[in-house]
Amino acid sequence: MFKRLKQVLEVLKEAKLTLKLSKCYFAYSEVAYLGYMLSADGVRPGEQKVQAIQQYPRPRNKHEVRRFLGLCGFFRRFIPRYSDIARPISELLKDKVPYMWTTLQEVAFQTMRVKLVSRPVLQLYNPTAHTEVHCDASSDGLSGMLLQRNGDGDNQLHLVHAVSKKTTPEERNYHSSKLELMAVVWSLNKLRHYLIGIKFLIITDCQAIVHLNTQKTVNPQVARWATLLSEYNYEIKHRPGVKMAHIDALSRAPVSSPGDTEQLDERCGVFITMSEEEQVIAMQQTDTRLRAIMETLSQEQSERTAVNTENMKDYQLRHGMLYRKVIVDGEVRLLGQYLIRCAKVL
Repeated sequence: MFKRLKQVLEVLKEAKLTLKLSKCYFAYSEVAYLGYMLSADGVRPGEQKVQAIQQYPRPRNKHEVRRFLGLCGFFRRFIPRYSDIARPISELLKDKVPYMWTTLQEVAFQTMRVKLVSRPVLQLYNPTAHTEVHCDASSDGLSGMLLQRNGDGDNQLHLVHAVSKKTTPEERNYHSSKLELMAVVWSLNKLRHYLIGIKFLIITDCQAIVHLNTQKTVNPQVARWATLLSEYNYEIKHRPGVKMAHIDALSRAPVSSPGDTEQLDERCGVFITMSEEEQVIAMQQTDTRLRAIMETLSQEQSERTAVNTENMKDYQLRHGMLYRKVIVDGEVRLLGQYLIRCAKVL
């Protein structure tokens, strides 16, 4: 242990980096790092990554049994002997079987929760993998799941991180579309460290959210939330509710306290205090096409291909902001390219 510690300290010394002693941990059997627990046995997810499933409440009636099985069923392909494990619980859904939770059901329930937060259902985050965020809302709570395909011929979605929270009394009175949008914004905020800098899909069962960027927003709070979404590179797709049982189960049985949606308005305040130019640059960076143009213009002339040079002749990059050259009354002028694309966001 001391040999490795010495090696680490020597590397830090060579890099002229210093450590704050009060934030150092020595001789621990495991440590938390970026949401994971690292130990001699390897890497496992931290509790917060799977809290929404680990603390999923025990079903109290047949309706809640059906909901829990909807969550489990989404990942059944990864769980060996899924039908055998779930049988004591699924038997309760039969018409002539009275609801009675016994030791058999409890063992199956606890086993299933463990399976859902273990490999191969759960996998480590991969910034290059296909990424989806599934979101849902109900009067009871908000929920989100970060899911990825791990490649290697496996086209199935694996769980990376799950979140859920209870709604406040005020939020329970929101219109369903507004509540669904809040679920998207809240989930992305909780999963932000995974999502910044990558392109991903947002999956929702709310059709209205799909057209958010093409509709004029008059509600000030919704407009602020739309501003927060502008920092991400995403595409929203609708999926019918019958195919969203896994995420619906979490929104109707949330585990976290309701208070942290207040952070959304706080983040809006931080974003709004940015200058107009800073906001424009931030939004340009979220657009795949504009970002590619900006990256090309940042290259040395000698590094560009002839095709790139020709394609870039109508653009200029000034102080980090992209402009497009236009002819007005016979004169060449610079037009903020963002005016065309970011109008949908603002």
